[in-house]
Amino acid sequence: MDSFFLDFLNLEYFILTIVLVLSISFKIKTLQFLLIILHVIVIFLLNDVLFDPSYMGDQLRYLDGAKKIRFFQIPKDGIASSVGFSSFLFSIIPLPFIESVQSLSMINFIIYLFVYFILKHNKVFTNSSEIFYLIYPSLLLYSSVALREMFILIFMLMSVYQFLIKEKLIISVLWTLPLIFLKPQNFLMINMCSGLFFLISKGNLNKKIGIIFLGLIGLFFLKILILSRFTIPSGFGFLEVINNYRNYMYYENTGSYVEGYIPINNFSDFVFQGIWGFLYILLMPLPWEAENPLQLIQSIENIIIFIILISIIFKPISFKSLRNKANYLKMMMIVSMSIYGMVVFNFGSASRYRFSFIVVFLIFYNFLLKKNKRDLFLYNLSPVKNK
Repeated sequence: MDSFFLDFLNLEYFILTIVLVLSISFKIKTLQFLLIILHVIVIFLLNDVLFDPSYMGDQLRYLDGAKKIRFFQIPKDGIASSVGFSSFLFSIIPLPFIESVQSLSMINFIIYLFVYFILKHNKVFTNSSEIFYLIYPSLLLYSSVALREMFILIFMLMSVYQFLIKEKLIISVLWTLPLIFLKPQNFLMINMCSGLFFLISKGNLNKKIGIIFLGLIGLFFLKILILSRFTIPSGFGFLEVINNYRNYMYYENTGSYVEGYIPINNFSDFVFQGIWGFLYILLMPLPWEAENPLQLIQSIENIIIFIILISIIFKPISFKSLRNKANYLKMMMIVSMSIYGMVVFNFGSASRYRFSFIVVFLIFYNFLLKKNKRDLFLYNLSPVKNK
């Protein structure tokens, strides 16, 4: 009863106040405002209504850790672990009371809301990407439960924003640092793509050499830093690392390390599994693989998102600088989905791992298409063009 009353206070005097103040300040249209209010309602229709909080067991671990930190106690997993660091982030968000998984869900909604208004204020949204952000079911789900996914998403979005739009590599890398604790594989994939894009693009050679030097130092410390089971195992080669994660994720899904497991034995296996994994993880579960209504809805969502991805990547981009940035986003999607496609076997895990990359890709790719259209219009009006 106490937790319900305190969550009601969180909702009425904090969450709804933030929604109203920001909506009025940014002059949000009626449709967008109603979608945001619907999102608030969804928070209270998931945990303890559609499913028990233990269905996503990490919620309870984050809740316990966040409550302990607010009382100046060290959580069971420590601070440097994925669960401990996530709990720390939940605890420092200024929601008045943390009493239930709904409390943490409201914190995730706050992050979702601030990301929305940050992107809107900086004119990153197009009309279509704004609506996508507000109605994308996976984003709606993970911003309405008490998981760490919204922290991962905001650091990814801010990193790519700094790199792609502001063209500030160092600040972009700094935004990814929390991912070392939250999702180290995302940290590696984003910075690998950003670093490679930076090196092959035009620029000062001495600056590139300096970045390479700093990158090698960073990789050395990451190699010896053990943060979770996903940290790079010392002494492993690349295929061994992939097989290590692949076998562990297979065990988590099936309960067996051996029965039915097919390892990646050589480079040709790696290429084949990468291509197949890239396509499959974007669509899994396929309609005939769905075992319940939720998975069937997820399958339909994946098909729609896949069609959207295909439809926009073939739209022409006239300016080389924008084409290069579009290729950077494509590279990030190919790398992330191929690697995750090789190691992930569980439908729920696949949804959690891919949704943040899909959000980042669609928001920024649509931004590039909008900028290309605007720049092309201005170019066609310019005196140079008309001479």
